[in-house]
Amino acid sequence: MYQPIAVLILVVAILLLEAWALGRIPTYAKYCEFNQYRDHENCATYHVAIVMVRYIGWFLDATAPVITAIATGIIGLFTLTIWLVNRNQLNHGQQSLCLWRVWKPRYR
Repeated sequence: MYQPIAVLILVVAILLLEAWALGRIPTYAKYCEFNQYRDHENCATYHVAIVMVRYIGWFLDATAPVITAIATGIIGLFTLTIWLVNRNQLNHGQQSLCLWRVWKPRYR
């Protein structure tokens, strides 16, 4: 069952390794950031992984308020479901108590 998936992953890994070895995938990239003190961009060449991590960091920093708002909404929905379940449990508990009070004299 998992054999076709394993073969696919192996083929993709081999193709990516071949493309990297032949220079089709760049190892280094330019990373430019604006210097606010000199009013121009500074560009330097860094390893691709470092550039990728920096851009991901910029993206997460820029979208932090949106991510926080979405997470707060999800936490609110989870809290609502807990409240609804507890309310139903309270109703079931009260019904059980009423039934116990009705049937209790018969078992004495």
